[in-house]
Amino acid sequence: MGASGDRRAEPAQDRTRRRARLTQNIREAVSAYGYMELDLPVYEHYELLRETAYDFSDENIIRFVDRNTGKTLVLRPDFTPQVCRAVTGYMKDYPLPLRLYYSGEVFRTVDGDRGHKTEKYQIGWELFGGGEFCGDLEMFLSASRALKAVGLEGYTFVAGDAMFLQRVLSLSGDAGHALKNAVAGKKRHDTEKILESAEMRPELKRLIAALPMSFGGREVIDGLKKHASFDDILSGRLNYVSELFARLESLGEDKDSLVFDASETKGLGYYTGVNFDIVHKNAGFSLGGGGRYDNLMDKFGRSLSACGMALHIEELMQFGVCADDGQHFDWLVTGWENLEKAEELRGAGQSVFFAADGAEKDAFMKVYRFKNVIG
Repeated sequence: MGASGDRRAEPAQDRTRRRARLTQNIREAVSAYGYMELDLPVYEHYELLRETAYDFSDENIIRFVDRNTGKTLVLRPDFTPQVCRAVTGYMKDYPLPLRLYYSGEVFRTVDGDRGHKTEKYQIGWELFGGGEFCGDLEMFLSASRALKAVGLEGYTFVAGDAMFLQRVLSLSGDAGHALKNAVAGKKRHDTEKILESAEMRPELKRLIAALPMSFGGREVIDGLKKHASFDDILSGRLNYVSELFARLESLGEDKDSLVFDASETKGLGYYTGVNFDIVHKNAGFSLGGGGRYDNLMDKFGRSLSACGMALHIEELMQFGVCADDGQHFDWLVTGWENLEKAEELRGAGQSVFFAADGAEKDAFMKVYRFKNVIG
């Protein structure tokens, strides 16, 4: 199923109904893993988000001053800090692991003339206090179940590992910063030029030289493992991702949907382990993503492992998923003489579309779907 940007404009009521069905399907898929819904405020204190939100900067937030307190508030650009605060503030007595999900809009100032929206609707979920392997596994499995629940096929998980890449850059010494930019841009020539003058062991140079082109399944990971055998941490992280992919495949995930990108640097200062984006061959945008952020809870005064992810609803909507044949009602009842009958049916739990004038009955039946008709 491909993105449907060439479709005719969808009527607002049909789009609203389709989005409601899509989000409900995701909620049900996530709830199957034991996640509980959490309702969160639309604004948050600037000071909290500045230290804890992913990719936070003054340039991409919408902020204002609370006239009662004088404090700076921000329309939330990210849900995760709010969830972390809830876990720390009033959920200390809950047993671990703790699973929470949320939904709503996030807000960022963006280039509107490029077709980007300031407001986006997300559904996300966070797992606290679970083991690393089990938690990472669950993020992929729950995301896959949610996407299948809305009828989407052909998606791919593109995963990186922050611990692996941080170790590479740490071993690179003074060349680390330049290599980070070159590797992230998959600039093979630039990477090789930096390595020519860098002082580091030959095995590390061979590993770094391979990173820009290391994009693929477990065979790519196996190739990197040969270069990384000189360092236990690097070998351990590659083994970890390979085992994670193998376990996902054994649980039914298509191996072609699992891709490792060894040069992924997104969120390098935020994520602490495996992180991923969900992409589709028919779209040039991310459908969602997430990863492990074990250090974030320390900022809230509670040391606790954590991982999470979010799906972007507007992006999913562009694939035409969860479409139907119109608004359904149990009954169409027309004519004043049938008003009492309409109320009787409603009292019995039936949905009733009532029209005093039955002359428009045919018009109603063209727009809506009715199981039964009176009048």
